[in-house]
Amino acid sequence: MYANDSLKPNTTAWLVYNPKAPFPEAEIVQHFSDFDDTHLVPLYPEAVVPSDEIVTLTVDFKRVEDINYAIVNDVNYVAPKDSLPQNLS
Repeated sequence: MYANDSLKPNTTAWLVYNPKAPFPEAEIVQHFSDFDDTHLVPLYPEAVVPSDEIVTLTVDFKRVEDINYAIVNDVNYVAPKDSLPQNLS
């Protein structure tokens, strides 16, 4: 499922409204099952709004030297290794 076996899909995170409130104990999920979300049906169906603009994106994902890259419209983003010096910011 993943390109690297060291990646762990079982991650716990909380949506925090009150940072002083205690976190509940994390549930460990032992088994993940596939779910086809195309079978979901909205509770309150609404008509589709017609589009007035079309945006076309070309998206690709590549792995080079154990680094994952997302490429959008043939341009990839690589974060700078160093931040700007203090006198330039």
